[in-house]
Amino acid sequence: MVQFINTLKGVVIAPGPTLGREMGQKRWITAFLLVVLTVFIITAVTAPARLEAGREWVKDSPIADYLDEEQLGEIQRMSGIRLVWAGLWAVFITTLGLIISTFFIYVFFGIAGAEGTYVNYFSLVSHAALIGTVFPALLGTVSLMGGVHLIRFTNLAGWLQGAHGSLSQIALSQVDLFTLWTLVAVALGVAHFARMSVRRALTVAALYFVFSAAVKSAFAYIAIRIITG
Repeated sequence: MVQFINTLKGVVIAPGPTLGREMGQKRWITAFLLVVLTVFIITAVTAPARLEAGREWVKDSPIADYLDEEQLGEIQRMSGIRLVWAGLWAVFITTLGLIISTFFIYVFFGIAGAEGTYVNYFSLVSHAALIGTVFPALLGTVSLMGGVHLIRFTNLAGWLQGAHGSLSQIALSQVDLFTLWTLVAVALGVAHFARMSVRRALTVAALYFVFSAAVKSAFAYIAIRIITG
């Protein structure tokens, strides 16, 4: 436990040596479990409040034109076993996201000449998710419960008003403090593990970010266009 706590601190204050070491030792189980457990608990506890916030968002978006009052009301009603299922669904999505992002990070750095297997990189991504998943989840919970829109200070889309579902809003939502912090940590970890120059590793991470942001934005935009017709 003490060792893992030291690892947690290392991920934040010394990501290069810490993530490089975890990559080399292929240790991912504890970090992965902490990430998914945090996601499950936060999702289950905050789901009702998030649904209410989501209902208000839907009412102000083009999607509202396709829903009546009863359907809008259904958005915020959730309790009991539904909260558990919401938590489990969030765990599934988080796990799938870690698996897919690991694959592409592995491919991008592999093309750049970095060493390592998929397991090495899954260990890297699982530990980096402590920054990219756990921190924003906790911040989002504080923001939601406190009624303070802290996301505005970490995500560019938070500064964009009255453009819900627009391509610009979707694209800007990819530029997030925690996402960028995570990518820098990943680059430093790979540089330490694979003995790659930091500059080269950061360049690869930047290319991966552009690719990832473009794909996510495209899928999100298409999904909204399908829903709204």
